[in-house]
Amino acid sequence: MTDWNLVIQADISMLWIQECLKPENSQKTVEELLNEYTKNNENINLINPGLLIMSAYILFVYPKESDTSNFDYSTIDTSGFDIKVGEKRDNNSICRRIRNSLSHANFNIDKYNMITFKDSNTNNKCNNDPFETCIKCEDFGEFVNEIMLKYKDNYFCKHRK
Repeated sequence: MTDWNLVIQADISMLWIQECLKPENSQKTVEELLNEYTKNNENINLINPGLLIMSAYILFVYPKESDTSNFDYSTIDTSGFDIKVGEKRDNNSICRRIRNSLSHANFNIDKYNMITFKDSNTNNKCNNDPFETCIKCEDFGEFVNEIMLKYKDNYFCKHRK
C-alpha cells in the first residue's frame, strides 16, 4: 500500500526550492522563508522521510543495475543495519537487497522513524532467500550520502581522464 505521507513530504521538500526562487521572496532571509513555509505546510520539516526515500530511490533504483554492478561497496558503513531475516553476507549484497526493496516499494517507516526493508529473492525457484533489515532514518540518510559521494567520486574519476 502506498504511503501517501511520504509522497507528500517529498513534494513539500521539493516545492521549497520553488518557493525560494520566487522573485517576491528575494529579499527575505532564509529564516523568514523557512518559518512561513513550514507554517503553511503543516510544520513538516524539509528534511523528512519522504525526501530521504526520494534520494534513496534516485541513487539506488534509477541507475541501471549494470551501471552499478561493478561498484565496490566494501568500504561503505553498513553497521547501522540490523539484519532481522537472512544472512549478512557482504556490503554488496546488502546494497543489492536495499535496491530491490526500494524498487518494489517493499519497505516501511514506523512512527519511531525506523525503516524496515524487505526483499525476497525468488529468482531461484528452489530457494526462497528472504531478507529483512531495519535502520534508523538518520543512519539511513548517512548511508545514502556515503554511497552518493562514492558514486560521485567514481564517476568523476572516470570522466576526468
